[in-house]
Amino acid sequence: MIRLNARRAIKIGVLIGGLALIVSILVPLSEMARRQGIGSSTARPNNYIPYFSLSDHRGVQVTSGDLAGSKYALLFFRADCSYCLEELKQLHELAPHYQGRFKLFPVSLSDEQTTGRLTSELGFAMECYMASPETLSRFKIGSVPLLLLIDEQGRILYLQIGTRSSAFQILIFDRFIRGDSLTDEAIRSVYRPSDR
Repeated sequence: MIRLNARRAIKIGVLIGGLALIVSILVPLSEMARRQGIGSSTARPNNYIPYFSLSDHRGVQVTSGDLAGSKYALLFFRADCSYCLEELKQLHELAPHYQGRFKLFPVSLSDEQTTGRLTSELGFAMECYMASPETLSRFKIGSVPLLLLIDEQGRILYLQIGTRSSAFQILIFDRFIRGDSLTDEAIRSVYRPSDR
């Protein structure tokens, strides 16, 4: 009887020690993620867009205040991200179709020289913007590419991380322009997930 209890006590001790080790690892990691803004972006559907300031290669500035009353999209990307390049190429092809209906702002998280080299190599007519450090700290971007669709009141209606097919982007942009719902449920009702 005593042996059985000793074995049980050892197993419980090992289990508690293992759990303590796991907690001692996870708590500092979650704290580090919180400090870096990973997983806690202020960019969320139905939130209002935080104040931002962007500038193009000529130094022309655009702020969130300048865009009040307009529908627009922000695409955050990095020049060294293959998924970002795929998304940029796709949006560059779609941009002429939506010209005058909403404004698209590709926002580079890379340095200005790298971004300029990338856009000239790809032959983009679309202007790419640089975000101020304050803007980047307000958005707390953890993953790219990040596409945000913002309504006339400055509310984020749609958030997309990663790339989607051209057909899916067209569906989203058309719904955005018409003012249709961009909730996951509304999109699933008209577009099969297997088509994404």
